[in-house]
Amino acid sequence: MKQARHTAAGQRTPEHDATACRPWRPAGFTLVELLVVIAIIALLLSILLPAINKARDLARNVVCGSNARQMSISSMTFAQDHDQWVQTSSSDLLWGKNGRPPNATKYDYFPGDDQRIKDWASALVPYLGGDFDQVFEEAETKISKVFRCPSDPNMRADNPGYRLYNNVKDNAENFPISYGVNADATSVVWGGKGKWTPSQTVEPYAGENKGNGKPIGGNLSRVVFPSNTMLYADCGTQPDNNKGQPVDNNAILMYTGSGWVHSEKVYKGSLAAVWNAEWSIRDKLPLSDTPAGEFGNDRHGDRINIAFADGHAETVKEDDAIRVRISPLDY
Repeated sequence: MKQARHTAAGQRTPEHDATACRPWRPAGFTLVELLVVIAIIALLLSILLPAINKARDLARNVVCGSNARQMSISSMTFAQDHDQWVQTSSSDLLWGKNGRPPNATKYDYFPGDDQRIKDWASALVPYLGGDFDQVFEEAETKISKVFRCPSDPNMRADNPGYRLYNNVKDNAENFPISYGVNADATSVVWGGKGKWTPSQTVEPYAGENKGNGKPIGGNLSRVVFPSNTMLYADCGTQPDNNKGQPVDNNAILMYTGSGWVHSEKVYKGSLAAVWNAEWSIRDKLPLSDTPAGEFGNDRHGDRINIAFADGHAETVKEDDAIRVRISPLDY
């Protein structure tokens, strides 16, 4: 038998060592192994991403609902300081020498010689922890973000939001706010310019033998069912339809449920009147099926967040719109 040769030190020579016959191979993955790993990661991402996106959307909806509730609680506190009056949504920019609305003494004013009544959002700033002389869009971020839905696609630097159409410096200017006010509960009918017409308030209900059919001007003590009556809600879509009137302009942040909005009596005074309208007031609802502008309108799919006149907030779908009251009266 042929014997292996040894070195002088008694070691086996490399050419006869079995381990020396194996081919050299670098450490790490082969191309095939790497592709398999990438494929597995891609598969996991395709499974996980929808769940992650759903969780993100759910979190944003929770934040939006919290915003609505903070606004409603702040309004309750405001009302406690103002004999049950909340801020009016009627504009006094054009009243001039026509005077003040009858209940103007119930409201706070912007600082300055003109004593202009605050818009409803700025009136809430002190009750959210801000200063009395701050307008809402200039308040510190922890306060101003309460008025912005984190899922609102139209909250952009080039077009930040929608129109308030009340006591603001420029009615045609867009403001960083994502919520509309219930005009039926907060408007004031007044004889001067800038008043709300009856079709934009609860006055049509006076024709149905309702003794208290006049607009309540923001007096929460006159809201018949506060736990079902909207005070604020997700509102506003883009692009603006430019029809001019607040009730049919989808960029103006207000709601009305009057009979003028929808002819079917079953809908009168409720959010269902808005949800089922066949014309552009329907576009005030930022839903997944609302006709979209360049950046879309979808915030929370097929639902919106609503703050009620008793301080609580809910996420509401179309099936529940009939129980959400916009009229503060017993219709």
